[in-house]
Amino acid sequence: MRSKTNEWLLKEISNSKIHTILPKLDGPGIDICYVNCEDDLAVHKDKLKELRICIKRALTTTRVVGGPIILLVGPTGSGKTTAVEVLSRSVFGTVNVVQFLDEGIGYDEYTEIEKFVLSSGVYGGQSVMSSESGKSLECTSPITVMILENLPTVVSEHPSRFHNLLRLHSTRACVNCLLVLILSSSTFTENDLCERIICPPTLCSELLIQRIEFNPVAPTLVVKALSRIGNILAKQLGLKLPSRQLLQSIANDCSGDIRSAVNQLHFQLTSERGNWNNSTLPHSHRDGVLSLFRTIGKILYCKTY
Repeated sequence: MRSKTNEWLLKEISNSKIHTILPKLDGPGIDICYVNCEDDLAVHKDKLKELRICIKRALTTTRVVGGPIILLVGPTGSGKTTAVEVLSRSVFGTVNVVQFLDEGIGYDEYTEIEKFVLSSGVYGGQSVMSSESGKSLECTSPITVMILENLPTVVSEHPSRFHNLLRLHSTRACVNCLLVLILSSSTFTENDLCERIICPPTLCSELLIQRIEFNPVAPTLVVKALSRIGNILAKQLGLKLPSRQLLQSIANDCSGDIRSAVNQLHFQLTSERGNWNNSTLPHSHRDGVLSLFRTIGKILYCKTY
């Protein structure tokens, strides 16, 4: 179903009046491609400090059995996933970072989530489950950070099964396997409801889950990140540097969503109509581009939570 949707969408885009020439980017995603260190993150320094302490505490606190869990909540595009990846490697050096990929075709979605969580130790070089009940294997492999996001709707429909999965990780996983659960939403009300169903306060207390809440990225941080990324793209593609006015316009329109802002900048700089002379787009054109990206994102990269 999803592959057919993708084919249809790509066909419609190719037949439309909007044509883009995008450079081939290697890596997991457009946001992480341009982030090499902590200074590159478009997240407030106090929030990065809080997350760094949380990650370090989770993986250095003495535990006899079970893996730690961190819960990150906040709006989409607030830098949660990228911050976890960068800070984990910054704190511990060699770290295996693995993310849940929802194939969504021909598989039981809940089963795929369970396989991902319960096989986490395999990514680190050994089985997550010990042969004896209630005992954890001695974990000598590098630290593993599992990022679980983009949860399908079936999780909220049957939350008790997911709660039991978290309990199993907390009591049986390797002690150096950190599970990071990321819940994202476009509105505060939706995010609050999602969190109360999937990871309620009682469960957080029971499993000692550390919780951190992210805010939309401040416009000043968005402009700073776009300026740096614009310089990179300009050098790679031989384009003119984007003007401060253009960057500020994108930052004002993205509503704190850094992913959306980077996508818009990338689109504008690489479009065949990219000769906009570093001026801001007319509101009607800019709104159309923003609407297009939001539609494409919802179809290709559906982020339920």
